[in-house]
Amino acid sequence: MKKLFSSLLFCLAPVVCAEAGTVSVSYDHETINFDSQPRISVLLSVLNDKSRIYWPMAKLYQVDSKLQSDLVVNKQVVLEDLRQLIIMWHHQQTVSQQLSALRREIESWQLGVVVDTSLDVDLTQLRQEHNPVLDSGSYILRASKRTNYVTVVALGGRSDVVYRNNKAAYQYLQEADYSAEVKDVDEVFYVPNQSLNGDFEVEPISVSFWNNTEQPLSNGSVLFVPISADILTEQYAKLNEQIVQLAQYRIVQ
Repeated sequence: MKKLFSSLLFCLAPVVCAEAGTVSVSYDHETINFDSQPRISVLLSVLNDKSRIYWPMAKLYQVDSKLQSDLVVNKQVVLEDLRQLIIMWHHQQTVSQQLSALRREIESWQLGVVVDTSLDVDLTQLRQEHNPVLDSGSYILRASKRTNYVTVVALGGRSDVVYRNNKAAYQYLQEADYSAEVKDVDEVFYVPNQSLNGDFEVEPISVSFWNNTEQPLSNGSVLFVPISADILTEQYAKLNEQIVQLAQYRIVQ
C-alpha cells in the first residue's frame, strides 16, 4: 500500500522515551508498568485479569516514538495555520467560527503510532510470530467499548454519525450535525479505522449528488471534509493534506 503524505513529516522533535528496557501501558485511567520488555501475550493476560475488553476493536499505540514526536510538532504547525486563517477571516463571522470549531477538534486529538501486531489473546499464545516482545517505551491501549459511529470532521468541528452497514459516505454527510455546511462538497477523505500508521492509500471519495460513491465505510472510521480552496490561500495549500495525515494517527477515544 502507498503511504500518502509521508513527505509531510517535515518537523523534528526530541523523543521522550520510557527508561531503557521498561514498558508502561495506560488503559482506562490506570498505568501498568513492566521492569522488562514483556511479550504481547503477557500484557494481554494482565489486562484480561483486570477488565473485560472487546479485543476485536482494540488498538495498542506507542506514544513516545520518534514518529509520534514528529506528529505532535506537525499538529502544532496545523493549529498555528488554522489560527492564522481564523484571524484572516475575522471579518466573516461564520467562516471564522467554523475554522475555530475545526481547530478545537484537531487540538483535542491525541496522536500515537499503532503497534502492528495481533491483540488476539488465543493467537498470541499459539503462534510465536504473533507474540513479539514489546519495544521499551510508553503505550496506550484503547479498547473500552465497541465503536458504533463514523466521525465526520469538517469546518464546524466534529459530528459522530451512527454507523450502519452499507451506508455510503454521502449519507453520513447528510446526517452530520452541520450537514448544511457540507451539502455542496464534491469529495471527502476517508480514513479507515483499521488502518495502521498511514500504511494505506488515502484517496478522496466522491460525494457529489451526480457522482456519489456507494462504497461502504468501516465502523469507527473518519471522513474529513477538506477546507474549501476559497478559504485557503496559497500559503496554506497543503493544510488539508496535513490534517488528513494527523487523522491517520489519531487515537480513537
